[in-house]
Amino acid sequence: MLFNADRSKLEIYPAEKEEKGYQIPEGCTEIGRYAFRDVKNLTGVVSLEEGAFYGASLSGKLILPDSLTKLEGGFLFENCTAIKQVNAGNHLKKNAARTFTGCDALTEVKLPQSIT
Repeated sequence: MLFNADRSKLEIYPAEKEEKGYQIPEGCTEIGRYAFRDVKNLTGVVSLEEGAFYGASLSGKLILPDSLTKLEGGFLFENCTAIKQVNAGNHLKKNAARTFTGCDALTEVKLPQSIT
């Protein structure tokens, strides 16, 4: 993993890393643009910036936690072709452009009424 100098921002997660899960370290409060681009082995999601999971092989049901209030910058899950369902947390208030473009298997998206 590549972090900024004070380890508050995860800049890049190696696309070929073998692990199925990854715990964001304490003190890391941001995930950089396209940080998880083309990652094939991870099975979970955290708070996000533009293109964080672009083209990743996430599959099945995607659950966005209640702690997530904004999806920033767009392209977050674009071309994640195996996501089938999305359930957004109750505190999500803002959705970005093209968040789920190219998610061809997507059949159900549940967003809170408060979203803009």
